[in-house]
Amino acid sequence: MSNAFINAIEKAQIVQQGRKEQGNIQYDFFQSLSCVNLVLLMQCWNTEEDYRRYMESGYKQLFEIERGFVVAVKIEKYVE
Repeated sequence: MSNAFINAIEKAQIVQQGRKEQGNIQYDFFQSLSCVNLVLLMQCWNTEEDYRRYMESGYKQLFEIERGFVVAVKIEKYVE
């Protein structure tokens, strides 16, 4: 599953597009070495507004890909 998901992410250039979004500081996917079906997306944004703007527009392409692969999503928010 994860290889097909990663291939879909790469083909759609999700990481490259995410990094171009206004206010993006970090946009990376990580794959677990111990569980091949576990993929982590780490995003960091300058402001809450930048993140919301992305979720309303840029995230839609990723969401379409996720629908075919993702079983569960866990969101954690860290604020300095």
